[in-house]
Amino acid sequence: MVNSTSQAHTVSNTKTSQKQIVHRASETIKTKEELPIKFDAIHIDNNGFILFYKNDKVGIFPKQKKPQYELLEAKTGNFYKIIKNGKAGCLDIQTMEEYFFE
Repeated sequence: MVNSTSQAHTVSNTKTSQKQIVHRASETIKTKEELPIKFDAIHIDNNGFILFYKNDKVGIFPKQKKPQYELLEAKTGNFYKIIKNGKAGCLDIQTMEEYFFE
């Protein structure tokens, strides 16, 4: 444990990817890394979904573990325009059902 009165320190446990953030000597907060830093970018879209990017692809956390779409663009509250493996379609964001155009 790290003692400090004004700065936060991070103590890592490499075996479990868990970290303890010590803000003050009397306060310890345990955190768990949900999305690894290995992604190119992570942000929250206008509908509140967490999107993560890697190698020009995008995925939706926590429903997906790897980015799958070349394009993911909100069209309505439930439907997103997608391109996956070069095929255009729509994604129902609530059910994660994909519909492709022929």
